[in-house]
Amino acid sequence: MTIPTTKKARLCADVISKSFNLDLKESRKLIAQVFNFNSWDHFIESTQNVKDRTLSESEVYTLNEIFSHRLCQILDIPISRNLLELIKKMSPYSKKPAPYRFDLNSIQGSSDTLISFDDIHEQMGMMHESGNGDEAMMDSLKDLVKQFGGDESGELLSVLENTNFGQLQNMMREAHPVNEELVCNALTKFLNVEFDYIDEPDNMCVAEYYDEHGEPNPLFLTSMVAMPGDSNDTTYLDMVKRIENVCDMNFEKPMILNGSVAFKEIDDKTYAVVGLWHDGHNWNWIFLGNGVTPWQQKRLLSTAQLDNLENSLDNIPPPVELSVPIDDGYPIHLIWHCIVKPSEKPTHQGDSLGVKVENRYIVSGVTGWKTFV
Repeated sequence: MTIPTTKKARLCADVISKSFNLDLKESRKLIAQVFNFNSWDHFIESTQNVKDRTLSESEVYTLNEIFSHRLCQILDIPISRNLLELIKKMSPYSKKPAPYRFDLNSIQGSSDTLISFDDIHEQMGMMHESGNGDEAMMDSLKDLVKQFGGDESGELLSVLENTNFGQLQNMMREAHPVNEELVCNALTKFLNVEFDYIDEPDNMCVAEYYDEHGEPNPLFLTSMVAMPGDSNDTTYLDMVKRIENVCDMNFEKPMILNGSVAFKEIDDKTYAVVGLWHDGHNWNWIFLGNGVTPWQQKRLLSTAQLDNLENSLDNIPPPVELSVPIDDGYPIHLIWHCIVKPSEKPTHQGDSLGVKVENRYIVSGVTGWKTFV
C-alpha cells in the first residue's frame, strides 16, 4: 500500500479524530494500523522521504478502497457502499481529507425496525445483469411506471431515461407533498409558535410565524429531512441557500420546517429536531421539546447552530428541557411524524384534526441520527 506524505498522514489522522470523535492519539494509532505499523512514530518516520506526486484516477480509486476496507475492519463496523464513499473522502489519498461525523455505536448497533437501504441497493445490484445497484433501481422504477403509470407513463419514463439514481433521489426528497395545515398546526401545538397563512404562497413559503416580539416572519415548509452532522447533504444546504436568497436576511428571521423529525439518543434521552430558525445571525436547529419556542431554545443552548451541517449536536449533551417528552403515552417526535406524514386521511374533530398515531419503521444515518418512514 502506497505510503502518503507526512502532511497528508497528519491531516488524515486529524480528520479521523473529528469524524469518529476519537482522541487524536487513538486516531493516529488507527492510521498506523491501517498501514501495518505498530506505532504512529514508526509510521510517520516512514513518510519523511515521501514526495507528493499526482496519482492516476485508478491508483486513487484502488488506494481509497484498500484504506476504507482496512479502516472498517479495524473499527469492526459493517461495510456498506455509502459508508465506503464517505470514508474515502477522509483518506490520505483524497485531494483534501475532510471530516464527516460518524457515530460508531449507531453504526455497530441494530434494530428490528431499522431499514438498511444499503443492503437493499446491494442485493438489487447483485441480481441485475449489470451488477450495478443504481441501474437496478432505475430499471425497477421504469418497470413499475410501465405497469402502473397510466396516461402519464410516457412523461415519467422520459424523466427516468434522462436522470440517474442520485438525481432522482434528490428530486424525490424535494417533491414529496406537504400538508401545510397539518404541519403549521403541529408548530403551534408542540412549539407554541403562532402563525397566519399568507394570501399568495410562494417558493415553499406558506405562512408567517410570529416571533417573541410579535413580529411576522416567513415560514417555509420542505419535504426534505436533514440529519445534524450530515455535512455531505449538499441538497439540503442548497435549499437553505435558496431561502436566504428570497428573504431579506437583514430584517427577516425565516423558519424552515422539515418533512419529518430527525432524532437521536444522547445520554439516555431522546432529542429530536424538526427544522431550522434564523435568529438574525445564524441558523439554529429547532428541537421538539416540551412547548419550548425556538427563541427560548436559543437561550438554553446557544451552540445548536446549523454550521453547514457539520454540527452533530452531540459533542455536548443538550439540556434535558429540549429532550422529547411523552404525550398521551407516545413520544411527541412520533406524534409529530404521524401528524405531518399521516398513514390515513386525518379526520376533523371540531376545530382540530385527528390523526392515527402508530409505530413507524426507522432509517438511521451514520451520524447516529434517525428518522421515521
